[in-house]
Amino acid sequence: MAARSLMDRSADITMTNTSRASRTDGLTAIVITDEEHGMAPATAVQTGSWDFDRALAAVRRMETVKIVATELDGHRPGPRRYLPWEAWFTAIALAVMHSRGQAHMTGALAVINGLTPTQRWQLGLRGLDITYAHVESGLETIIKACRPSVNVKTGQVRPPRLTLTEHDIANSLIRATHPPGMVLSDTIAMDSTDFETDAARRSRASLNVLGLAGEAIAGDSDKETPTEVVDGKVMRRSRHRTRGAQVRAFPYVGADKRLVHSLDEDARDGYRSGKQMKGKDTFLGYDLHIATSTPVKGSDARAALAYGIEVAPAGSSKARAGLNLIERLNRTFEEDGHRIAAVCVDRGYSMAKHENWALQLSKQGIVQHHDLGEKETRLAPADKPGIIFLDGHPYIANMPKRLKELRRPGLGATKEEKAAAARDYDERRAYAFSANGPAKLSPRDENGEGKATDGDQRYRGPVLTGKVRCPNHPRSMRWAEHKPLTNCDAGTKCACGATITVKAADPRAKHRQPELFGTSRWHEAYGARNMSESFNASVKKHHMSLQRHSARVFGLAKNTIMLGFIVAATNIAVLRTCYNHDDGKPEQLPPAGTPVEPQPAGELTVFNDDQPPRAGPQPSSEPPLEPKTNRTRPTRS
Repeated sequence: MAARSLMDRSADITMTNTSRASRTDGLTAIVITDEEHGMAPATAVQTGSWDFDRALAAVRRMETVKIVATELDGHRPGPRRYLPWEAWFTAIALAVMHSRGQAHMTGALAVINGLTPTQRWQLGLRGLDITYAHVESGLETIIKACRPSVNVKTGQVRPPRLTLTEHDIANSLIRATHPPGMVLSDTIAMDSTDFETDAARRSRASLNVLGLAGEAIAGDSDKETPTEVVDGKVMRRSRHRTRGAQVRAFPYVGADKRLVHSLDEDARDGYRSGKQMKGKDTFLGYDLHIATSTPVKGSDARAALAYGIEVAPAGSSKARAGLNLIERLNRTFEEDGHRIAAVCVDRGYSMAKHENWALQLSKQGIVQHHDLGEKETRLAPADKPGIIFLDGHPYIANMPKRLKELRRPGLGATKEEKAAAARDYDERRAYAFSANGPAKLSPRDENGEGKATDGDQRYRGPVLTGKVRCPNHPRSMRWAEHKPLTNCDAGTKCACGATITVKAADPRAKHRQPELFGTSRWHEAYGARNMSESFNASVKKHHMSLQRHSARVFGLAKNTIMLGFIVAATNIAVLRTCYNHDDGKPEQLPPAGTPVEPQPAGELTVFNDDQPPRAGPQPSSEPPLEPKTNRTRPTRS
């Protein structure tokens, strides 16, 4: 018997073989069984019209969907794709929204099975019997199209069929959730969070245990499990038979010279700090780097929204991943006439080697706001006498000694102690050199390279900016007495009126910041980094529940796209609850071009954690089930 679509079979299904199962996410899963025809049970998750409109509006704003459809199917001979790309992206997005952050292919199929006739018609699925293979093949097709291919017979290497990468697709999903009137801030907050792979860990040995043996071990299944003896302890390595009839011994050395501990060949060991009553430990998976919005200067605080993501194997360089993310965002921002001017980061980025992080930012004209570690060098001499570097900034040496030895209070400090420390840093600010305009930045050539002087910063002494009085500058001695007097001796050469240039490549410029470290202004600027922590909480707890098994796929490319859907769904939820912006209710949206502002605190939509917002049927005025005769129906694909 030929397979029939769910809608065609629905007439044969009676209430006796239809059951409803309550779900923890507040939805209703309708489990339909067709006992008469002996078919396997099918699960359908109903989608309300508002949720459907939210997902469809975001997908239709994606330029990526049009590019994928054109480049993969535009010149494709034969019949069109059975599951259209717009329907595929919409189904995955709805599955994530329904399950609070679980990007599963089975969830997407359940969404398709539960669509109403009108919703199926809108996606071009009327009369089609979609199976799991159709949903899964969509992701496989995209990943293969992003990679070069090799002709087995001729050995010719063909370029990728898609001009996009997996990160382009993921970030396009996130950008599509931004309302047209949203004002982009030129300052972003960036942080990384852990995401465990779905693959099971099969070993815990380290490189010194493994040695140089990392190749696949061929043989039958009776081969003994390899072991190594280190310091009198036996370290056992597991084995696993692959589809190619090989016995893979774990761990083995991957292409990046790091150990592979699972069937997910891109997942690596990483470290995560203790949070929520959990101690610090290692995990196997990926680092998810998220760039979020920050409040525009002079505006009220607002909930964080994601601008973009970068996914990298856990334990890899945060500096490299952060720079890649900034580069992707700048390409997007430049389309709207913006460019990133500053980043707020934690010490995971700022403590990287100077040439790997701070120098690269300086050469792009980007400043950073960051904290300093206790073990980092705070005091360093300058090339000119009378000048010292404190916390990455040049100061005159003739200042009170107590101001040279300032330290920020620890985690257990009271509010009063923190305020007192900030006042001391504010007092020291008077002895600092002031930037003479922005850092040097030259136009890029055709290769995207600038000049060697890019990032060099010119500074003027505190007397030249009228901040201190100095005996060697009689004019300054006529200024008001509230301005501090330096410790300079009259007639002795000092640097109070000097002008200096600090090269971008100078290691002492590693911790250079626009606002002096520890001051009240620095606290205000660096405080924007909390936006990234806020969004991490949204994607892991408040709006979504990102955790292990949220994406049941292997490989960096597949996980990147799935994480893009999860972060995009978080944006949609934040916009709806904190900004009163809902694409599912277009009649309530402001006119195009209206700035999107956060709701007042008293008008926030609050959901009970025990009862998340339902995505089931909602009252709406949908179009008729059958289109009018004078309306062009979508072509069956």
